[in-house]
Amino acid sequence: MTAIWPLDLPQTPDRNGFEERPKPVLIAFGTDSGPGKRRPRSSIDMDLVTAAFTVDVAQLPLFRTFLRVDLVKGSLPFLWADPRDGVTYRWWFDAEDPYRVTPKAGPLWLLSCNLERMP
Repeated sequence: MTAIWPLDLPQTPDRNGFEERPKPVLIAFGTDSGPGKRRPRSSIDMDLVTAAFTVDVAQLPLFRTFLRVDLVKGSLPFLWADPRDGVTYRWWFDAEDPYRVTPKAGPLWLLSCNLERMP
């Protein structure tokens, strides 16, 4: 069964902490003569999303447990409602740079998640 984004964590990212861009799908390669060629790497259109959440000290361990245990160190997908349209999609954490935590004011932290949204 696919995991679900924990209800004990914020369900919507900070408005100024949300960024979406298409995942590159083209592969380009040279030819012996003439112009190079391009072709789709995959038939699946995925989007890369950065979602930043303001969390408190108690929520950080919940997030780490979700990623490390429930998602087996980020190797499994999870379900989460897209904050733009409210539709639930399957998401993966980025394999190279899954998240970052930086301090905010007082006991608050900024949790920035790098995600891939599946269609």
